[in-house]
Amino acid sequence: MIQDLCRDAVILRFPAGDPVDGQTAYTECEAQAFVIDYGKRLLKEVGLEQDTRFFVIAASAAVDAGFARSLNGVQVVANGRSCDLKNIKVCRQIDGRIECYSCAAF
Repeated sequence: MIQDLCRDAVILRFPAGDPVDGQTAYTECEAQAFVIDYGKRLLKEVGLEQDTRFFVIAASAAVDAGFARSLNGVQVVANGRSCDLKNIKVCRQIDGRIECYSCAAF
């Protein structure tokens, strides 16, 4: 059911090993996501502007493997823009299988 909502193609970038010369190496995988751009609208009301997005990322073998390695330092590339993922939550079905990941990006 979540796959019906996740229609936006995104690229997830997972940190791979130790930084070399101050640069973090990444492994990438493609994923399907449902993207909500809510930051500008909500924060503009209080006089602050920040581009904040919410992602629901559908689970797949590659996505599960990436998030199993680390939940820190993960980036998402959507519509040509790269964002750091924060507050990554695993969403499971009743039987315990991972259905999706919900994340905020700044």
